[in-house]
Parts: sequence; structure tokens; C-alpha cells
Amino acid sequence: MAKGKQIYEGKAKILYEGPEKGTLIQYFKDDATAFNNKKKAIIDGKGVLNNRISEFLLSQLNQIGIKTHFIKRLNMREQLIKSLEIIPIEVVIRNIAAGTFSNRLGISEGTDLSKPILEFYYKNDELGDPLVNEEHILALNWATQSELMHISEQALRINDFLVGLFRGIGIKLVDFKLEFGRQWNGDEVEIFLADEISPDTCRLWDVKDERKLDKDRFRRDLGGLVEAYQEVARRLGIMPEGSNIKEIKTGVSKNLTALKKNKSLKLQVIVTLKKDVLDPQGSAIKSSLSNMGFKNIESLRQGKTFEIIVKEKDEKVALSKAKEMCEKLLANLTIEDYSVRTIKE
Repeated sequence: MAKGKQIYEGKAKILYEGPEKGTLIQYFKDDATAFNNKKKAIIDGKGVLNNRISEFLLSQLNQIGIKTHFIKRLNMREQLIKSLEIIPIEVVIRNIAAGTFSNRLGISEGTDLSKPILEFYYKNDELGDPLVNEEHILALNWATQSELMHISEQALRINDFLVGLFRGIGIKLVDFKLEFGRQWNGDEVEIFLADEISPDTCRLWDVKDERKLDKDRFRRDLGGLVEAYQEVARRLGIMPEGSNIKEIKTGVSKNLTALKKNKSLKLQVIVTLKKDVLDPQGSAIKSSLSNMGFKNIESLRQGKTFEIIVKEKDEKVALSKAKEMCEKLLANLTIEDYSVRTIKE
């Protein structure tokens, strides 16, 4: 798809005019920055991974009724998105103390917070993106009261969904940043989630050893940034196990080809909340569907589905291994049930 003229370049992305009115093409760069652009580097493959990861996560949010600017991925580095009037506020949702939050309040990094904390930052690189509160936002007309309420509600709902999604693949969602924008239709305005959700904008720690799988590897000179982003992509199912950044750039996986040649089984794991466990996320999705016109839903409970390909000829052995995976990682046995079956090709 041919790009129009460049209209904006930020630290990690470039925006071009889109093919139709009200659209833009968003290009993901390989630039890595930290500390408000004071630390910089070019890391080959970062943009490709962020594009794929953000595509996956925003698509998941679209499916549960969260309105996002994402329309479709065009290629390995570009997405077609809605053109929005960006609200100059970064919303940070914190589940675990880390980074500047720990330093500012003297709380040990890794401390679980009793509830998610929402923070607002004014988007201004020259000022260092200062922390602001609701009174600042309203008094300076950056957003209206109803917009701010909607943004806060959406941010918490997104957090609930992503915490569960990442927990299902063995990752803690420590904190993350969101941006929102307006789309005008006459006198009416709609709020959409904008920007990206990727290891550039999230703190992601491995559940077992708290290994950092995000941009802190660059901020703190830990190295292995691309490898960490690849690990996130693999766990999300974007990069098959054994593939690498060269393969994701071309869309070819040697690992998948090898699996087709060898005897393998495809398994499906379904994880659901136990019947006596409350499901606020499922209730929120049911409410959203009802608002969209689907009035005949009696109940809706969210769950997780995994498709697993294993190199195994014996179906009983494969199913036994899958159950072991559920009990060790895929399911929280205190609040979740699971079922396992083979998928016939």
C-alpha cells in the first residue's frame, strides 16, 4: 500500500497519510530511546516485533469491545490506523511497584500493589512528561470530565484483560502506558485507544524468575532486548518456538516446516473460571455486547484457549503432558478449571 506524505515522526514511530480519509499509516522504527530521548540506540528488528505484538494485543482488545485505532497490519513494519486527535495525556497503570514509582515513593521494586494505580502524565518531552492530576487535566482543558471518566474506566478494563492474558503465558504485567484520542463525527466525539501496546510501553517480568522482558533491558544496560521481545512474541503465539527475528521478518518458520515433516499432535487447552468464582471481565464484555445490540445473551464468562503442537506420536502421552502444563503454568488451579483435547487435522 502506497504511503502518503509524512505528517509526524516520534521516538519510535512515523505517521504517514493513509489511503483513505480518516486513516494513517503507522511505521515502527528500530530506534530505542530512554529517559526522554537522552539515551538512544538503533536495535535491528525491534520495530518488527513491536508491530506484531501491538497488532495482536490491540486486535484482542477490539474483540472484547474496546475501541482502538488499529485497523489492520499492512506488512512487517506498518499498520493502517484511524486518524485521531490525540489527547495530550499518558495514562500509566501500575500493578507492581517498579521504576520511577519505586524511586519516587521509596517502595521496594517488586512490591505488589493492593489495587491498580492510575497515574496521568502530561505529554511534553521538553518538560519531561510531568506527573499531573485530574484537576490539572480539567483546568487546562486537556480533556473533559466525561472523557476523563471514560478513559479511566477503559484503562482499568484494559488492565484487567491484559493482566489475565499475560498471566496465562507466564508473564507479570508490572505496569504499562496508554494513550487515547478523539474521533469527531459532527458534534459527537468518540474516544479510541491509540499508540501501541508492546514491550516498549509495558514492564513485563517472567513469573518464575522476574526476568525483565521489556525496554528496561535497554534502560538498565542489561542487553538482550531483541531476545526478550522475541520471547514475549513466542509466548503470545506470534513467533513459533525455535523461530528467530529473520524468520518473523519474512514470515517463514523453519520450525513449523519441521513439525509438518515429523509426527506431531495438535492439542487444545481450554481454561475457564470455576463456576463459584466471580467474573467481572466477563460481565463487562456481556454488557458491551448488549450495548452493541446482542440482547439475548443470558450469561458470558471469559476463558483462555491454547493450541499446542507437540512432537509426540502417542496421544495419551501428549494429553498427559498438556495436563501437566496446565497444572504447572497455564491454569490457576485455585480459581480455574481446564480441559484438554486433541485437534484432528
